[in-house]
Amino acid sequence: MSKALRTTIIYLNELGEKHIAIAKKLCVTRMTVHRTVKRYEELGTVKDHPRSGRPRSVNTSRIHKMVKKKILRDNKRSMRKMASDLNISPTSMRKIIVVPWALKHFGSQNWTFQQDWVTAHGAKKTVELCWLQFLLLG
Repeated sequence: MSKALRTTIIYLNELGEKHIAIAKKLCVTRMTVHRTVKRYEELGTVKDHPRSGRPRSVNTSRIHKMVKKKILRDNKRSMRKMASDLNISPTSMRKIIVVPWALKHFGSQNWTFQQDWVTAHGAKKTVELCWLQFLLLG
């Protein structure tokens, strides 16, 4: 929720309007109004609570820039090698490279990398395809 909306809720509350009336005016739920007013009374401000949890260490803009530089310098380098050079896990490296690429190409659609052309199956399919082509032509 935006700071402007929170400020508006607090302003209307201080004017003496009921929570239900504020909710209807601003098209938010009554619970949203209640929580915002309660938070304002507890903290004395409309700012968010301080965030808890461990800060990011790997998936940061600094690491993203370093990865981009490495790719631009040598685009044939494996993800594992780049991960070991930057001292991060291969899984984190995959998230940094593959996930943004997939979102750009597929959006929010579910996607999976698949190996459709396994060598043994590929050889069989190639032989079948050749036979079909020769039978149709001949």
